[in-house]
Amino acid sequence: MEVKRLLMACVLALAACDPGAADDVGSETVVREPGAFQAGFASRRIPAPLGIGTGGFNGIGSGGPDSPYAQFFPATNRLFGHPSIKATVLSRGEGFEAILVRLDTVGVFSEIRLDLAARLQAELGRDVSDELLLMATHTHAGPGRLSDRGGIFGVLVDVFFPAYYERFMDALVQTVLEAYDDLAPAELGSGMGSSRMPHSDRRCEDGETYTNDDVPILAVRRDGMVDGLLFGFAVHPVIFGLQTYHLSQDLAGGLEYWVEDGFDHPVHVQYVNSWAGDMTVGEATVKTTTANAGDDRYARTHAVGATFAEDLHGALEGLNWTSEPTLGLHTRRVPVDREALGYEGEDEFPYPYGGSQCQAPNASCESPTQDFSIDEQCIGFPGDTQWPDRATLTVGQIGDFGIVTFPGEAVTRLAEATMAAIQAEDPSLEHVFYMGYAQDYMGYGLLEEDWYYGGYETEGGLWGPRFGPYLMEQSVAVFRDWKGTAPLPQAVEPLPLFESDPSAVVVAERALKAGTVVAELPSVLNADDRVSFTVLGGDPWLGTPLVSLVHEDGSPVLRANGTPVDSDGLYFDVSLEVTPTYEEAMPAERTFAWTFSFSGRSHVSTGLDLTGGRYRLVASLPIEEGLVPLVLETAVFTVE
Repeated sequence: MEVKRLLMACVLALAACDPGAADDVGSETVVREPGAFQAGFASRRIPAPLGIGTGGFNGIGSGGPDSPYAQFFPATNRLFGHPSIKATVLSRGEGFEAILVRLDTVGVFSEIRLDLAARLQAELGRDVSDELLLMATHTHAGPGRLSDRGGIFGVLVDVFFPAYYERFMDALVQTVLEAYDDLAPAELGSGMGSSRMPHSDRRCEDGETYTNDDVPILAVRRDGMVDGLLFGFAVHPVIFGLQTYHLSQDLAGGLEYWVEDGFDHPVHVQYVNSWAGDMTVGEATVKTTTANAGDDRYARTHAVGATFAEDLHGALEGLNWTSEPTLGLHTRRVPVDREALGYEGEDEFPYPYGGSQCQAPNASCESPTQDFSIDEQCIGFPGDTQWPDRATLTVGQIGDFGIVTFPGEAVTRLAEATMAAIQAEDPSLEHVFYMGYAQDYMGYGLLEEDWYYGGYETEGGLWGPRFGPYLMEQSVAVFRDWKGTAPLPQAVEPLPLFESDPSAVVVAERALKAGTVVAELPSVLNADDRVSFTVLGGDPWLGTPLVSLVHEDGSPVLRANGTPVDSDGLYFDVSLEVTPTYEEAMPAERTFAWTFSFSGRSHVSTGLDLTGGRYRLVASLPIEEGLVPLVLETAVFTVE
């Protein structure tokens, strides 16, 4: 099998000029040619129970609610934009594919990617290790508990949860398989947009106010209509803090939601985060309404997302379309340790297992200066909880874009240098699509000179000042390996898979009085008032109930893109109150009060407005494992 994969890679290296792939069959080599282009899409919820701990913040001493689904972190008890899995498959036949999967999580881990590749191989009957690209949106309100690396990873993403991991992996596999089932003849469009306001430079330590506003776009047309879109954008998409106790897509959901609503028909929209290490959430030009008084984080998510969507849709007319796109990805592992990074002696970044919190004591935005003693002031990791000592990198080409990944959070200057280096290897590439938070998570990456300015990003640069430049060099080396101009010196073994237990189960608690309406909606709503509907449902392990907004006659209320308005999106927010609380002694039964809040008018002026209509809500409540959800309807209400 390894010989077969090497032969495939060698031939794929020529794909940009004369795409072809080969199989080793006995003593013969069979050259394969790319076929007709097809594309397929799928999405589904991440099957995380509300109450689970999140990932991205430091959970030490955070306090907050308790839950059987959180251990080290506070439990979540509110939801805004249900975290999801999205998959896009682009294919011209075996060996000429890209499997692009994004998760609403803070990061991904190479062990999850390896597990997914193995499970897909069992289902598809072939190895997709090169073609599989697993990425995170980097929401800090996404579910954690997916890493069994221990140590610091428990601080970052809460303690590993085997039963949830198995449920998550099954959903991940099924989403990709559904995208394969959805394959249909297609055209691919490539182009570059730009968006300035929705992100802002937060790294003043390098002495510049510096942004790169590029928005790479890949679009798919099937039957003459755009029905798939991937876009990249550099933003640290964090609006919800740890103490808000939200499970949420955060701003990543706002970007996708409003790009979707820029179409007049359903389109699969998939966000790819990029060099977001120094790009915080920016400002909005789209104005918010007076509706939905309360948590202004919701309004900001909508307004910034809508501002970005206006910029992106303005670039769609300039896409370059083809029915014969170049498709080829090449994935390799490289070593990451003091020797590989080139640290000299015992004094230069003297942490054999990596280190963090490398602080410059005099770092200042007013007068940024380099401090070349920062690497002597880190907290080194002990050997039993070392930072990963190998990185997974992917390069290649999709349509007009060169592809390069980064296993974590690159800052803008490092990303620009890497893209320029890839283009220098292949001057025919007009653009490079830089995909961050991809294939693994290994912290922040900066250029060496920038690392010594200190600051938050330096503290998170967990293999020191040479890590960023080293991964840039290794990305170029993997690109040369793909092109066949300079093979990598040797293969690097993968990390062992997480020690999960496929037989691990969670037994949901019995719900008391399920289906009982606790708080009914008023019969008449003022469009600018925020109202709530509360019903007793089931244990969150069974899944979050889904509430849909329908007209009086039962037909669904539709968004601008023709999809139904429901509580998995951004029109509602959801909260859960458990009685007795989880802090109290375990009862035989509990009540699970689910509250769904919304307004008759959207958070922004370009959004949904229910004024003058008559509606009802339809709730689907999972009550018991294996049973059909309980469905109930509210009385009709009028919006004035």
